[in-house]
Order: sequence, then structure tokens, then C-alpha cells
Amino acid sequence: LESWNAAGHMQASGNDGRVDLIGGAGEREFGARGYYGVSDKFPALEKINDAITLINAVCGAEDDSYVKFSSVYRGQEDEYMLDRHNPDFYRNAHETDVASAGLEGLQGISGQASLLYRAVFEYEKLDSSNLGAHERSRGEYVIGGKYENKAAINGGLKIQTFEENDTAVNPFLYMRIFNGINQYGYISYSAMRREPSYTELYYHSIANKGNPDLPVSDGRSLFAGWVMNDNKITVNANIFSRYETHPADWLWNTNSAKWEAVDVGDVRTYGLWIGGSIIAGDLQIHEHYAFLYKDSDYDFYASRYVFDYPEHLYRIRLLWHFYKAISMDFTHTVKYYTENPKRTDGRTANTGEIKLMWQLSEKNNCHITLACQNLWDDDFQFFPGQKAMPRIVSAAIEGTW
Repeated sequence: LESWNAAGHMQASGNDGRVDLIGGAGEREFGARGYYGVSDKFPALEKINDAITLINAVCGAEDDSYVKFSSVYRGQEDEYMLDRHNPDFYRNAHETDVASAGLEGLQGISGQASLLYRAVFEYEKLDSSNLGAHERSRGEYVIGGKYENKAAINGGLKIQTFEENDTAVNPFLYMRIFNGINQYGYISYSAMRREPSYTELYYHSIANKGNPDLPVSDGRSLFAGWVMNDNKITVNANIFSRYETHPADWLWNTNSAKWEAVDVGDVRTYGLWIGGSIIAGDLQIHEHYAFLYKDSDYDFYASRYVFDYPEHLYRIRLLWHFYKAISMDFTHTVKYYTENPKRTDGRTANTGEIKLMWQLSEKNNCHITLACQNLWDDDFQFFPGQKAMPRIVSAAIEGTW
């Protein structure tokens, strides 16, 4: 792995608002042996160059009445060689440009009532040796109302327009349905239309095959939950369901021996999330559990995304400021995945991560970080059939001037 990153942030502010300009660029070159469903016998190499620019201008108070303009550009070059010693054996090169601009605002009407609006336009362009040359645009427009007191309601309409597909009009709603002392319940509904990615449509390799006939997918989500925040103790619990039509997934075709992009029909998802945190002096403990279940009539051998997910997840995180300018951040996660015949190392992942941080200078926010990822050297394959990430130890120094 070889990489570098650089970024900068400039801000101009006044009584009536502020303007932010953020830019960044980076490069990564890394071994990709066994990636993307390809056999790990090939010494693959991948190189990615990224650049991003963001302009954000706000006039007014964002918690009252405001107008905000944002514009983002991201350019990426991605080169993949199946055999680094023989680049002409199999090579992919992609250049992607994505640009967007949007205007949003909140206008107070009377008392606790406000009008909210947003308009966003996005343009996407791809020039690829494998996927071809493509470009498309889409837009999103939101109009709604907001009322907030002891109870709260936020609702309206979202309109999505597509250059290559039909327009979608969907309502959205958020309600805080009761508000006790340091606690409240809420319910929300949202819907969204998604176009298949260019990779899902056109990608083709020795281990993958896209599908240019994939349709758009539509999803509707319903959440209900409860939050309690009592000084140093926080508890959060919610249940949710999601119904999707025509989502795309990569499924293993036993005849072609490839991962193929497929329209998997209707998928229903149900879930539960419960978590909490405790602050005790210099120690913080964060803990949560999640359950997920998906139901579909689609028959398949092995899935790479939609039907490959953790049915159960447990995570605990400890933040301990144990000595003056030295602190520790430790996380342990257990995941129990659905059955997948392409995953050869079982269904349970045990991953740990630890960071030790030493604050050298509070004035310049200068600190040294020692970190270890995959602390237990677990060999679980997060992508079915792909070799697990090894234990990684790193050191970094960071400062702000």
C-alpha cells in the first residue's frame, strides 16, 4: 500500500453568514489480489487518484431562517491491472466526473412553523475502457413544512427527476409523537428512487458481468423509535421496515462461474436497533445491538451484497482519558452473517480496533496516534471468497495551524 492525501479549508464569516471552500486530493496504490471475485492467484494491482472541491455559502441562521448554496465536484481515475507484471493481460481504466449544485432554505412563517425547500442538480460522466463512455443527469426537489414545539412534525414532497428514467414523486414525514422529561418517541416515513450504477449496468470481467437491462429501484422505509438522554446516560431504540422493488444485487451464477448483476424483484427488510452510552468520569462506554432480516421469493446460490448481511451485530466502544494528555479508543464488534456458500471461513466475525492518542499541544491540536486494526487477526471474509484484511499497525502525527 502506498498513499498520500492533502486537503485544505478556507472560511470567511460575518454577522449574516459564512462561505467555506474545501479542497482535497489523494492517491492510493495497493495490491488487489483476490478482489472483485477474481482468484487470488493473480498478483493484481489497483491505483486510484481522487480530487474533490466543495463550496458552501450560508446566509442567515441555520436553526431559524437561512438560505444555503452548495456546489461539489469530484474527479476520480481508477486503474486496475489483473497482473501487475503483465499489464496488458487484463487492464481496466475508468475516469469519473461528478458535479452537483444545490440551493436550500428554511423560512420562518409564524411562531414555531417554517417552510423548507431544496433543489439539487447532479451531472455524472464516465469514460471507461471496460464500461464505455456514458453521461447522465438527475435532479431532486423538496418542498415541505416544519413545526417544532414540545411535539414536532416535518413533512412534504420530494420530487426526483432523471434524464434516462421516469420522474418519482414521494411524500416524507417525521413526527416526534411525545416529549417527556429527557425522552421522546418518533416515527418517520421516507421513499426514494435509485438508478443502477454504471458498474451494475456495464461492468464485465473474468469474474463479473453487468446487466444493461436493470430497471430503477424504489424503496419505502418506516422507522419508529424512542430516545432517552438523562445527563450521563443515553438510551436509543428503534424498529424499522423497508420495502424495495427491483433492487440490483451481484449473484453467483454456477453455470458461468461469475458474479452477475441481477434484478432480484421484491425485498422486504425488518430490523431492530437498541443501544446506549454511559459517561463515568474519564470513561465513556457505548454499546449497541442490531438485528436484521430480509425476505424475498428470489432463488439464488450466493449473494454478494443485498442478501449477504449480518443478521446479528453487537458492538462495544470504550473511550478512556486515563492520563493527562493520553487517551484510548477501543472497539470490539461481533457480527453473525447469513449463510453464504462462497464464504469459506464461517459466519461469525470478531473484529477489534484500538487507538492510543497523545495530545502534544492543545493550542495547535497536535497529537500522535498509534493504532491497530483487526486487533485479533480475525480471518473472516467480509466479501465472500475474498481474503480477509490482515492485522494492520500504524502511527500518525496530526496538527492544525
